[in-house]
Amino acid sequence: MDFASAAEVDEAVAVAVEAFAAWRASALSRRAECMFRLRDLVDQNRRRIAELATLEHGKTVADALGEVGRGLENLEFACGIPNLLKGGYSEQASRGVDVYQIRQPLGVVAGITPFNFPAMVPLWMFPNAIACGNAFILKPSEKDPSVSLLLADLVRQAFALKPYQLAAPNWLGTERFDITAVIPHGATRPQFREMLQNLLAERFRMTYHRASKIVPQYALAISPKGHKLRAAGAAPDRSQSPPESEGYPSFEGPGMIVRNGRARLQLDQETLAQLAGRLANQIGQPVLDATGLTDKFSFSLYWVTDAEGPGESGPGIFQAVQEQLGLQLRPQKGPIEVLVVDTMEKTPSGN
Repeated sequence: MDFASAAEVDEAVAVAVEAFAAWRASALSRRAECMFRLRDLVDQNRRRIAELATLEHGKTVADALGEVGRGLENLEFACGIPNLLKGGYSEQASRGVDVYQIRQPLGVVAGITPFNFPAMVPLWMFPNAIACGNAFILKPSEKDPSVSLLLADLVRQAFALKPYQLAAPNWLGTERFDITAVIPHGATRPQFREMLQNLLAERFRMTYHRASKIVPQYALAISPKGHKLRAAGAAPDRSQSPPESEGYPSFEGPGMIVRNGRARLQLDQETLAQLAGRLANQIGQPVLDATGLTDKFSFSLYWVTDAEGPGESGPGIFQAVQEQLGLQLRPQKGPIEVLVVDTMEKTPSGN
């Protein structure tokens, strides 16, 4: 099992800090409404939660159902948060002295829960913490984390949270669905995208908005020794072709081919901004064109897909970009536009 690194923990804390500012300002009635929804969702899924606990922990289903029941009692307590957070005021507690109490959230709080009660102990912690206006980070036991992941999913549904407001995995990247839809003949790509957006809105009740977010990314820049780019339409430089003996796939292009862990990319009449987009697909992070060049070029690039630096098996993509194109991929952080899903139902309407 992979454990979170220090950097991932820092990222979770940063996300929680960002979410706290808006959540602490939410009305008590809004928090109570979310708690009632969460209570109903946990009740509806109590069998599923119990079966996950049985699968990973080994306790009987009856035992696990009792554990979920104890957790539900705490959720019901949190539903009364508007009354529980009332302050107090005593006039003339002493001569000329009035005394008052104000209950305020602490900020970002965390829970480290044991393996023996994977449902009950988290439900002892996060409902009250969140209902009080805090942001909560849950670290479940690595021996039975699935119950906590399911609870995180139910929280997301109940609170209609944006992805960056919940420092936990969610089902959007893991669940799979069979969808039947008819695309009219002759539909263009923009029309197809619009139809797909309408499908998500109608069947999954998806709502969203766009926002800017600071993320790790790369800048595609010219190396200090200058670039090695070929003008569009120029004959290929055979000296830059990969050695045939090293198993790189052979093809005429344009396009990209990957075979046995080795990749080749051949393009013509493309800008560096377009190349940056293709590199981003391979790296898995945004790549922005910072070269300042607007002309179109021909590109020929080869690399080993499971390497990022020099090695006996061949160049990784970072090394290949520098040695073969005279460009560099420089790490940085910066803003990008993201699509933030506000609400989305896990059970869609029928096809």
